[in-house]
Amino acid sequence: MSNAPYNGYSWQQRARIMPAYRKLTGRSAPFDGEPCGMCGDPDRPPGEWHSEDYSEPFSFQPPESYPLCKPCHARLHKRFNTLPGEWELFCLHLEAGGFGSEFVKLRALPERKALSEQVASGYKVELRLAHLDEPSGRGLVAARAGI
Repeated sequence: MSNAPYNGYSWQQRARIMPAYRKLTGRSAPFDGEPCGMCGDPDRPPGEWHSEDYSEPFSFQPPESYPLCKPCHARLHKRFNTLPGEWELFCLHLEAGGFGSEFVKLRALPERKALSEQVASGYKVELRLAHLDEPSGRGLVAARAGI
């Protein structure tokens, strides 16, 4: 956690949430074993989660707090200071069934910039993803349509 304020809460207020959770539950972090609440990735690292509300008494349930994978968590915090249309493009990727970790793997920066500009200009951008299971793990085939 950075020392920056977030969502109107000082870093001091934000820093009180984890000790309160540990005292309340005896566990180190909420949402252990749960998939990402944004993209559904089941491989979410333990201890990675997000809270929008740091008022006391703390809530450790959605919508105040929820499990997130690292890519979704990072993008959520950057949503107000990124390229116009990029947050919306990321959300379209998730709506198409993509995991947060796949976003930059499937689309290089120049393509993401061009698509973000289209989204910001009001053009309808439709992203399609096809996920295939392979013996070596989760395989991906991506296709772009409706641009």
